[in-house]
Amino acid sequence: MAEINAELETAENQDVLVNNMLIRAKKRSNLLESKIEVLAIKKLQSEPLTMTETDPQGVEYTYDKVVLTSAELKILMGRSSGSFYEDIRTAADRMMQRYIVMEEPKAHQFVFRHYYHEVRYSNGKFSIAFENGMQPYLKNLSANYTKLSMPILWSFSTNGAFQLYLHLRSYIYKITEKPQSIKSQKEAEYIIKEYSVPELRANLGYIDLDDDDKIQREAKKPHPDWEKIDNLEKKPKYKRWSDFYTRVIKPGIKEINEKSDIYIAKTQTVKCGRGGKITGVKFYIQYNKAFFEKGGSTSDMRLVDGKEDVLEKYSPIPMENVTEILSIFPEDEKLITPVEAEIFYNDAKGDINAIKDAYECAKKA
Repeated sequence: MAEINAELETAENQDVLVNNMLIRAKKRSNLLESKIEVLAIKKLQSEPLTMTETDPQGVEYTYDKVVLTSAELKILMGRSSGSFYEDIRTAADRMMQRYIVMEEPKAHQFVFRHYYHEVRYSNGKFSIAFENGMQPYLKNLSANYTKLSMPILWSFSTNGAFQLYLHLRSYIYKITEKPQSIKSQKEAEYIIKEYSVPELRANLGYIDLDDDDKIQREAKKPHPDWEKIDNLEKKPKYKRWSDFYTRVIKPGIKEINEKSDIYIAKTQTVKCGRGGKITGVKFYIQYNKAFFEKGGSTSDMRLVDGKEDVLEKYSPIPMENVTEILSIFPEDEKLITPVEAEIFYNDAKGDINAIKDAYECAKKA
């Protein structure tokens, strides 16, 4: 037990930088796998092992590797004793199925890349080797990342809280107010992050994207139709909004507000179509005044060319696209700026019709 406490004390003095693309990637993942992934990224940034091997043709190649101890694994599971072999074996199996997609639609280029080269457990040690080519997304990050507190992440006991926190925390830099200057939680500055219900279920790992060939094909598209994926699921989990909110979102918000540096002031459902079907949800996100009153600290700056910058990098878009997006909104009301139009375009992954549909639903609501 003393060994575990010592390991935990070390971890509590550290933060981890996670690429926003990895945070926002859609993946089926449980709490243990997610915590293993974060700890592996942290170790890769602080104490990587560079390994050299020879392929069947006799050509040498190198890859990065990290090793997690039994004590660290027990911390992640919240255990002090007992066997966890089957748990980590299942986690390893699912981890080896991970891949990410890097795509440049305009250049007609894409790359599907496996996340891990090898996951192995032997002699009480869990070793994780990353695929070559993943390094730019895992270490030496200089832009488009979020600095996360490992003690906060370790404190979450539900997967809903862990995944929801990761996603919402990656947008907190948009708040200009300093956490220590908050007068009251009610008066604190907030930002709004909106998701469609199917996309939120996918973000939090509650849609199995490998469940069906049709789902796989749709999920691998540059701009997946999450409503279509939602309807293709054979054995959906918490598909009804009331179930998803009660079982995942509500307890997740409770944990986040009690344990983390952000505070979800409220949620607001978005309804559209006949019967007022709930199609989306808005999260009102603030810094958590109580967290900072207790002595907590945070840093949400990104480093760009050696300078602090709180702007997330978005791909520049053609001016005609900006003009088209601006035309969606009444000109006399001046609802959005050209910069916000570019943000909408990137957040919608280039689907201007999706922006139009969202605006129409908002008007009806």
